[in-house]
Amino acid sequence: MKFMILVKSSPDIEARLAATSASVMKKQLAEMEKFNDELRKAGAMKDCDGLRPSREGKRVHFDGTLRTVDDGPFTGDLVAGCRRLLDMGVAVHRRGRGLGEALPEPDVGSV
Repeated sequence: MKFMILVKSSPDIEARLAATSASVMKKQLAEMEKFNDELRKAGAMKDCDGLRPSREGKRVHFDGTLRTVDDGPFTGDLVAGCRRLLDMGVAVHRRGRGLGEALPEPDVGSV
């Protein structure tokens, strides 16, 4: 069984993150990196990554052979990043739920 933790974002969260001071953001990112390092050392995480704000993104629409590309920013639910956990059988599902509840994401409200 494979397990991925997606970190949700939204235009409101992106705006609050953009308004966060550099020193506060640096502290929050250090907390996330510490958490990620603990997962790596425990052999539980395959990889993780964050995404750029949607204002810097592109969205590709597929319609048969036609491709249309839209520039950001985008509205609605967005993905800010993810963590992929290693395949550890059924235990990863129970452990992944606990890890999801323990994530030290930036303090910008309901993430």
